[in-house]
Amino acid sequence: MRILFIHGLASSGAYKLADMLRINLKADVIAPDVPIDPDEALELLNALCKKESPDLVVGLSWGGFLALRLKHPRIAVINPDLHISRILRQHIGPMEYLSPRRGGETQFLITEALCQRYEQLEAADIPAKSPLGLFATEDELVHCAPEFERLYPGCAIKYPGKHLPTFPEVKKFIAPALLTKFPKMSNIDNILAFNREYVASKGYEKHITDKYPDKKLAILSCMDTRLSVLLPEALGLQNGDAKIIKNAGAVVLSPWDSVVRSLIVAVYELGVKEIMVVAHTTCGACHMSFSHFREEMLERGIPESELSRTDVDLHAWLEGFKDTEDSVRKTIDAIVRHPLIPRDIVVRGFIIDSVTAALTEIQ
Repeated sequence: MRILFIHGLASSGAYKLADMLRINLKADVIAPDVPIDPDEALELLNALCKKESPDLVVGLSWGGFLALRLKHPRIAVINPDLHISRILRQHIGPMEYLSPRRGGETQFLITEALCQRYEQLEAADIPAKSPLGLFATEDELVHCAPEFERLYPGCAIKYPGKHLPTFPEVKKFIAPALLTKFPKMSNIDNILAFNREYVASKGYEKHITDKYPDKKLAILSCMDTRLSVLLPEALGLQNGDAKIIKNAGAVVLSPWDSVVRSLIVAVYELGVKEIMVVAHTTCGACHMSFSHFREEMLERGIPESELSRTDVDLHAWLEGFKDTEDSVRKTIDAIVRHPLIPRDIVVRGFIIDSVTAALTEIQ
């Protein structure tokens, strides 16, 4: 489990609750030093959610106030202060950090303008949906449990303790509550949770287009993860510009395989007039060997009889290529010479650098 921990006011990512969560949940805990300015804080935290994809966001006190304003589907808050401006107004002026900051800062400044900005956020709608609220029964600093329960009926749990949780409280009450509400998720479960939030926030609107490629272009490339974002970005492609077909190695294995079928659909149904074959440096399909796959398959329980079947040449099917340039030339030739590809279709081949994205054309 990966957790984004948001510390309390006048604290830092070094606060001990981060380690308590790490130990009791056996979790990878991301614990940044969060700026006091709420807009800077939310910008940082939303960026971390996007970059690190935490399974869960946990906010303590002031951190709970911020956590409830993040676009994340799984949020837990511990003794959250829903009205930060009130306590800030009691401490106008410089205030000492109580926990060491990575940048060496020892003070922060509370101003009336800062209090007013927090008031504005307090009055705005809270985006969090069904967060878990954990409230100490003897909290000596913050008393927001009734308000939280009105906002989120059935989402609050009380535990014996004071405002700042102790290790025994985390072990006995907080960690079990977090695991019950937010069980460990597979990658696919995380994707589904993100997708629900993405759809609800209408993140798709900027990508709306139709099925016809605006540049009348199709690209055959490799499924390598280094190219997922790098390739379209380096080619200046936007959503809707091109049809992108991927497989292991950017190759055509047979005149009648799914790659050629997709290209034929792209040409006749979708108006494609140009085809780019884009392989890449340090490709995993280069020097791939059937003998290696065979050993791996036997180890994973695939029967020997399946590896000796006669209806398919598994050796040819799983053997890689020895030279990337030669592979690109063979793929271009397979497309150009295909009896169902019109002669007026332009087909060109390239190798993209997996790091710099520089394109080299293969003649």
